[in-house]
Order: sequence, then C-alpha cells, then structure tokens
Amino acid sequence: MLELYLSDIHYPYEDKEAMKVVFYLIKDIKPNLIHLGGDILDFYTVSSFSKNPLRKTDWHKDKMYAIKQLEALRTAAPNAIIEYMPGNHEARLGRYVLQNAEALYEEEGLTIPKLFKLEDLEIVYKDSIYVKHGELLHIHGDEPKASGVYPAKTIYDKIGVSFIMGHFHKVQHYSHRMFGHDIHGAWANGCLCHMTPEYDKFPQWEQSVTIIQYTKSGLFNVDQVILVTDKKTKTRCCIYGGKMYTVKGVSKL
Repeated sequence: MLELYLSDIHYPYEDKEAMKVVFYLIKDIKPNLIHLGGDILDFYTVSSFSKNPLRKTDWHKDKMYAIKQLEALRTAAPNAIIEYMPGNHEARLGRYVLQNAEALYEEEGLTIPKLFKLEDLEIVYKDSIYVKHGELLHIHGDEPKASGVYPAKTIYDKIGVSFIMGHFHKVQHYSHRMFGHDIHGAWANGCLCHMTPEYDKFPQWEQSVTIIQYTKSGLFNVDQVILVTDKKTKTRCCIYGGKMYTVKGVSKL
C-alpha cells in the first residue's frame, strides 16, 4: 500500500503554490491512501483567540471554499481511500458550539462530516486521537504535550512506539534502537499553509508531505518530501522518485 500523509493545510489559509505542487504529486504517484492528519481546516472565524478586525471573515464563504478544495482532492485521487483525522483546529468548532449554543452540541448537522459533506465525497472521518496503519501510529501531535524544538523525540519518549504526526509545522525524524535490534521511528510532517502568518514575523516552519510504503505484514518505509523554492522560477517545488514537481507539472530529473 502507498500512503500520502498530508497535514496542517489550514484552509482557507493554504499556500496555493504548495498545493498545486501536491496535486501534481497526487495525480502522478496515485496513492492508495491519503491520510489527512489534522488542521486541514483553520476555523479562524470560530476560534476563541482575539481576531484582527481588519481581516474580513465569513464562516459560510470559508466553509464553501473548503468544500471546493476537498472536492478537488477527491477529483485528483478518484480511487484512493481518503481519511480525515481531526486536529486542534478542528476542535475549535466543537468548543464554539459548546460555548455559544450548548443545547445544540450533539446536533448531527453541526459536525464536520455533515457541514463539509464528507460522506458525499467518500472521505472517512476518523474522530479519534490516533489511527494505525501497519506498525505506524498516526496522531495529530497535540495530544501528548511536547516542546516545539524537537517534538519527534519528545513525543517518542512519552509513547514509545513508531508514529507520524503533524501539528508542529516542522520536518523531523527520530529513530531509536530497541533491545533486541528492532528500530522505532518518529516522524514530524511539515505544513502546507502559507508561511507568513500575521502573528509571527519569522516562523520556524517547513512545508512537506510524507509518502509511506507498507508491506502486507505491516512493515513500512517513510519518505519525507520537502517543498522548497526553485531559485530560477521563484515558485514552490519538490523532488521525489527521480521527478521534479512544480506549479506547472511534472518532469524527469
């Protein structure tokens, strides 16, 4: 099985160039599984943080935009299993309803699967703190509290199993050899949102996707594919499997 792991897109604040590159990658490698690892939607309009009064926000507009992007993802990968695991930004919706309309908290129509038409798009919503494929645990990354400096190692020290996560917008890998020669690994996936948030003038963020290959027995191999800026075109790109993916398409190296 071939999996593409995506996280921290933060629609509608995604990096549009980066997402063009990712869509070319999806169409080319044709993953069997696309795992959306949380913070796919930003939910700025319902967050509890102080908001910039100059930033125009519109819940309905943001919702419809996100649905359109999820439709585009399904179109790019018509045969893939797509699963969506929530992160801390998705949790903003439930908190908002609880704080402002407690009586409606369990109303099915106010859930992410219903609001964003996930069933129509055949996107499976995994409302859980983890999902496991093969021997690799998938978490968002906000569940075990950790420092942002080396979260891959910090969280591995807490849970002690191989895992992949997003949340920190950092690309990291930590490996640990167990007694008896087994090796565990911990991977942090980067983000796909734009890199210039108004609340941080120089964020230490990195953009990436992760490609994972599984054997039938559950063994896996992880490739972290980092997005960078091509100095010639000044646009985002990435390299994987002897090919270069850009905003304009795919070419062999």
